[in-house]
Amino acid sequence: MKIRISAWVLCSLAAATCAAAVSAEEGAADAERIRSGPYLGLGIGGAMPLIRGETFFVPLSNTASINDENSLAINARIGWRLLPFLAAEVQYEWVDEFQMQTRGRSCAKADMQLITGNIKLIAPTGSVQPYLLAGVGASQSNLDIIEVEFAPENSCMIQNGYQSSQTKWEMAARFGGGLDFYLTRSILMNVEASTIYSDDKFLGEQWPYVSVSAGIQYRF
Repeated sequence: MKIRISAWVLCSLAAATCAAAVSAEEGAADAERIRSGPYLGLGIGGAMPLIRGETFFVPLSNTASINDENSLAINARIGWRLLPFLAAEVQYEWVDEFQMQTRGRSCAKADMQLITGNIKLIAPTGSVQPYLLAGVGASQSNLDIIEVEFAPENSCMIQNGYQSSQTKWEMAARFGGGLDFYLTRSILMNVEASTIYSDDKFLGEQWPYVSVSAGIQYRF
């Protein structure tokens, strides 16, 4: 009986020791994930305009629908995690050509670049950490317009001319959120969605868009 009790006590102590070691290891891993320090990131995804082409080409849209095409977006960021729940970063984003098409022909296209200073509020919840972000900065755009009209029989489109313009850097804002997935103490994947508003104007109208991306980050 004494031998059985001693064996049970030893097994219990061994289990408690293993549980404490695992708990300490998990606690150390969590502490590493919320540590202060710098980070770099790179992401790729898409940009979707929130304004319809008919806003710009009202006469044309009376006789044909205008399709708004989504675009490729690439972003990079450098930041510093200040507290377990707070980070500050600078984010640059380049958006390839938004296009507006009618009857298979492009009638306008625009590319954009944007830089913002962001504040991130992070939920320090282990290996998966959701966050919200808000930022302000500036954007600059290039707009190419192909002037078109329909023939009298309304069966084909005639190109009248070509116009290109470049806007100045204007104030911009970004609002969004995402998820960080920690792969190691220093490497993480993230997905993010944000809405961008800018004072840039195409043909007198602002052009907000939604940016959705997936990327990788390295924490030092």
